[in-house]
Amino acid sequence: MFYGDGKVNNWNTYHLMDEILVPVASPAVADRYQRLVKYGVDDLDLAPPLLDFPRFSPDWTTWDMWLSKVDNGGLSRLNQVACNTYCHSVGEAIKGKGIALGVSCLIEKQLRSGELEVVNDLSYSTGRGYYIGLPNDRIVMDSTKCVFDFLQPLKSAANSNT
Repeated sequence: MFYGDGKVNNWNTYHLMDEILVPVASPAVADRYQRLVKYGVDDLDLAPPLLDFPRFSPDWTTWDMWLSKVDNGGLSRLNQVACNTYCHSVGEAIKGKGIALGVSCLIEKQLRSGELEVVNDLSYSTGRGYYIGLPNDRIVMDSTKCVFDFLQPLKSAANSNT
């Protein structure tokens, strides 16, 4: 499984999920942010911070990049707090420490369970996603082929249910 645009020379790739980024927070933080916006409160000390993470790869999208791509409804004015990793930022959001930039397909369980909520209706599709693949120019272990074959119908079934 890999992240990118799915184009890999001499590989047979299969798209699993798109990368769509959304601002997420715990229910209490999402509610606080939404009330601040609704009533026009302009005190940044009352607003939750944006939980950012280092850009370890040129393909990764951080808050500054996301904010430049989306009409962000005032999110760009919020303070940013540095987290160690993407996973750390999501964990801190669950704990109520601020607003994380979540990859919707990777946090689906937390969104369904109510641990996280999308704070507004803004999203950004990066044009990248998550793929599985097999090389065309070398021998592949049977167990790897089994995983590849197993995941393909799951994606197709998921698409037919939506």
